[in-house]
Amino acid sequence: MYPPVLRLPTAHSTRNQLRKINERVAYYLLNKPTAFARTCSAHYTEGEFAEFQLDDPEFLQLIRSTPLVYMLGWSFRSHKNFEKHGDAIRDYFTPRLLHQKKVSQCLDRVRSQGETIVGIHIRHGDYSTYLGGRYYYSIEQYIRLMRGVGDLFSGKQVVYLVCSNSQFSANDFPGLNVVIGNGHIIEDMYSFAQCDYLLGPVSTYTLWASFYGEVPLYRVENPDRDFSLSDFKTYLDG
Repeated sequence: MYPPVLRLPTAHSTRNQLRKINERVAYYLLNKPTAFARTCSAHYTEGEFAEFQLDDPEFLQLIRSTPLVYMLGWSFRSHKNFEKHGDAIRDYFTPRLLHQKKVSQCLDRVRSQGETIVGIHIRHGDYSTYLGGRYYYSIEQYIRLMRGVGDLFSGKQVVYLVCSNSQFSANDFPGLNVVIGNGHIIEDMYSFAQCDYLLGPVSTYTLWASFYGEVPLYRVENPDRDFSLSDFKTYLDG
């Protein structure tokens, strides 16, 4: 049987204080010459997007031979197992019936206005400061991106499902066929999962929708670069 694995929260706005306390406690316990420290190991993921593979043979050997393992960081991954058990994960995270009904109603509205549905994730709010605003894009930049998507599907009636943590109306997107999402964090996410394509900044929000609905996603890292359909990827391995 594997020893317990404790995952400490990562640094985000409401968790900073708890994270610092956890770091101090872990550092004290693991670096003092105590019997406790001699039975423990600490593992970190360095950097915002660095990954630590949980199915790495060295790590598996560690947790089999160490009674207690502290894990601090964000990107602990097992891509192979995530994809292998994808259906079970989707089943477990199926939303409640109330939300499913509202998602269906939203998609009915969207599908009545076009044949190709493209979900557009506009993340403002926290993204104005997150990583120095690296993934905060102006509404004008989103409009250019949406028109670029339209060019990829010339001859088809494209409708854009826009979901955001800020308030917008269809009038904010002149010349584009836009439906605004419900504005509910769960319902918007699972509405994205029923789109034909997704576009948005780097975010686990649309990453989950891509996985759950097996929807091709274009993760925008530079809103001013040209893109093509080959930039839309379906993320199935977490």
